[in-house]
Amino acid sequence: MSNYIEQIKEYFKEKKLRFFVNESGNGKSLFIPMELKNVTAMNIILDVADSGKCNAYSTIVTKVEQNIQEQLFHKLNEANNNFSFASFSFDKDDDLMASVNFYLNDHEPGKMVMEYIMTFFCILDDVAPTFLEAIWALRREPRPEIHDEDEYDEPDDFDDFDEYDGYDFFDDASDDDSDEFGELFKKKKPA
Repeated sequence: MSNYIEQIKEYFKEKKLRFFVNESGNGKSLFIPMELKNVTAMNIILDVADSGKCNAYSTIVTKVEQNIQEQLFHKLNEANNNFSFASFSFDKDDDLMASVNFYLNDHEPGKMVMEYIMTFFCILDDVAPTFLEAIWALRREPRPEIHDEDEYDEPDDFDDFDEYDGYDFFDDASDDDSDEFGELFKKKKPA
């Protein structure tokens, strides 16, 4: 039986790819940070079993409220239909997750993992902004309307707007096209 995790780590080191070993587990888990085109940063956790079964997963959004989750199910279904390679769901902690499962063989497991991980990152880069925008829009409160007349002063008479800083707007404005701008800004005549 192959030690897949060691082969994957060697391949990643050879290709100078950043990764961290998850020390809290059994040492068979890698943390892979990457920067994407549409999403600033995304992290993937890769769990590798001795049998060669791999589970790669990433949290897209943490702590999504129940009422928002219900409204996002159609987007989850759409993403799951469009990208059959990956699956999108909410976990027990109400986090929006993406995951992919695959099996390794003894022939270049590091290269195989890298291909799967890059495909997964491309899917995340494509789908994550859609989820983020939808969640942001659903979390956003509508703008409050101002109904209290004391909050702002509405003029009683719009004639007050004819004068501004000593200029008389539209007073004696010329209707002919001889002057490109007309005579809109004539100096106010002393009273």
